[in-house]
Formats: sequence, C-alpha cells, structure tokens
Amino acid sequence: MRMPIVMNRSTMGRLRWFWFQLHLWVGVGLSLVLIPVCLSGSYLVWREDFERLLHPARYAVIDPAARLAPGAYLTAAQTAFGERAQAATLRLPSEPGDPVMVTGPIGAPDRSEGRRQGRDRAGPPPRPAGNLTAWIDPGSARVLEVGDPRAGVMIFMHDLHGHLFVGGGLGRKIVGWLGWALLASCLTGIWLWWPRNGKLRHAFRWRRDPSTLLNLHYLTGFWIAIPLAVLSLTGALISFPQTTRAIVGAFQPLSPQAPRNGPPRGPARPLAKPRLQADEAAAKAQGVQAGQLLGLALPTRAQPIWRLEIAPASGPRAQITVEDETGVAERAPPPKAQPAGDLTVRLNRRFHDGVGFPMLWRIVITLGGLIPALLGVTGVIVWASRELRKAALRRRIGEPVAAE
Repeated sequence: MRMPIVMNRSTMGRLRWFWFQLHLWVGVGLSLVLIPVCLSGSYLVWREDFERLLHPARYAVIDPAARLAPGAYLTAAQTAFGERAQAATLRLPSEPGDPVMVTGPIGAPDRSEGRRQGRDRAGPPPRPAGNLTAWIDPGSARVLEVGDPRAGVMIFMHDLHGHLFVGGGLGRKIVGWLGWALLASCLTGIWLWWPRNGKLRHAFRWRRDPSTLLNLHYLTGFWIAIPLAVLSLTGALISFPQTTRAIVGAFQPLSPQAPRNGPPRGPARPLAKPRLQADEAAAKAQGVQAGQLLGLALPTRAQPIWRLEIAPASGPRAQITVEDETGVAERAPPPKAQPAGDLTVRLNRRFHDGVGFPMLWRIVITLGGLIPALLGVTGVIVWASRELRKAALRRRIGEPVAAE
C-alpha cells in the first residue's frame, strides 16, 4: 500500500517562502507595467460609453427616428471628406439616438475601373493606411463631426493594453508574458492568503494583521484573485494565438489558418465612378429581401459588387449582393458553419473583453483592472516599509556600545 506524502513544517515553510518571493517580486518588480495594462483594460470594457463622453458632438442627434435615402448620407460625407478620403461604407443606426456613420479610406479613390480584365500587370494599387469617419444626423444628413476613428484616447488605451506601444509583434508577446506573471501572482496570492492554522473563517476578518494597508491588500486581493486569474489567462492566450490554436486544436477541430503575405493592408479603395448609385443598389437589394437597411459597402476594383445588410421584420439579418455592372441582386450564401475550435478561440476573446456577456461580468472585469492598481500600491508600500524597518534595525545592531 502506497503511503501518502506528508510535508513537514520545514518543507511547508520553504515552499511558502518560495511562493512569497514569487508573489512579492512579480508585484513589486512589474507593478509599473502591470498597473497601466490593467487600468487600460478597465477603460476598454466601457470604450463606447467613454467615446460618447469624450466626443459628445458625434452623438448630438436631433431627430433619431427620421431616415433618409442612403445616397443622401454618402453625399454629405463625401462633401465633408473632400479630397482627403473616399466614402466606402455606410452604417445606419441600430439604436435610437445613434448617428449614421460613413467611413472611407484616406487617399485618392481607385480610378482603374477600365483595367478589370487582366490588363493591369502591376498588380493592385497600394491600399491606404487609415480611415476617416463622418458622424451624421439621421434626420437631416447634417455632418456632426469628421475624424479618424482610430485616433484619440481609445486607440491610445488599445495600443497600451494590447502591445505597450511596442511594434513588430514583440509588444504583444511582452503583454502575454505579463499575463502569465499576473496569473502566477494570483495563484500564489491565494496560497499566501490561506490561513496556516486552518481557521478559514478568521481569514475573512478585517483585522487579520495590525497593518491597515496589509489588511486591505489581503481582502481585496482574495476577492478579485480568481476573476483576475481568469482574465490573466485569457489575455495571455490572446497574446500567443499560435499557442492557443495548438492547445485548442488538441481537443477540437480548427479551420486552417490563412497564410499572411507581408504586413496587413488597410481597407480597399472604392471605385471612383460605380455604374449604380447607392439608392439604386438599395432598391434592388430590398427587392430581394424586404426590410430595414442597416448598412452597405460600395464596390471596389477587386470586388465590383455592392454589399448590403437588411433586417427583415422577422428572422435573421440578410446579406444581399448587387453586381455593379449588371444590377443583378441576390442573397449572399450563408456563412459556413465554423469548427468548434474556432468558436472556442472567439469565446476566449469575448470572455476577456466582456463583449456579449451580462453586465455583472463587465463590472467584474472593470474591478479586475482597478483593484490590481490598489494591490500594487499597497504591496509596494508595505514592502518598502518593512525594508526600511529592517535597515534601521541593522544599523542599530551594528552601532558600537559606548564605553562607560
């Protein structure tokens, strides 16, 4: 019969000392980096709400119920863009009070409509690097504001949280390793919080330690440790997509990963002079599927078709394509069912971001970004205070005793 392994007090003491050192130096050594990453994550949970607060002019809608023809919005946006950008996509409001949004790539439009039959030996033209967006009042087609949707506080927070402003993929890996370090800090924190005398109910008391800061560190750290561990794990998996695919692929099927040739390109430029007008394309699409138009994308040289999204009175949204040259409209084939592994990878991302989850989980994610700042500050202060007391004690012990 195999006897169970029982660790004696000295072994437990050494193990506890090891976990304490790991927890201490992850918190003290990485707090200056972990705190901004966590705080920016809390911001991104509520990014749409913050956008409304920071850019109120974009949402100063007067008549949210009125709807004009899509061509009126595209014309208003193109007038506001001028030569800076070419309108490419239109998104109508899905909620009352939201503006119409028209977005287009920065740069000149694609004027090579006559070269679709293979006469262009030089390949497709380079794509622009950014977009302009026009926010438009639905009732009057008045342009509320024009700007870069990827500029401002939101993209600053996104770049900080995603890759610490370090490009080339290195920053993403650094954030991933920070996620693993934070996961280790959470797990070691639970180990250190667990009472050594076995009296679990005493561990929840406020006066567990004479230090107020340490008590605050104990209690807040315990209650956020498990959610923060989950967020750290999901964030680390997002930062290492190939590792995530290898783990998920061992249990569930995954779709093959498309090869990436060179750096990612920006959005394609729309045709400068499509044969159809936006209102004509919308009318043909609604002839195939009656319902409310939600958005459309103008044809490009690579794909000279209009793409429209329509919400019928009942049932799922319909995707309609309209050939720009012939005007033939048809329902786009439904997307293929995704393998279970792809859904798992997407669920991991949504779980980390809180997208589509109940409000309670979004609040937990927010606290998971705010509380680590409190833990980092209290941990550093407690550690620094102890080190100062130790240094003072060593100085007193080392002082020579005065002769009488």
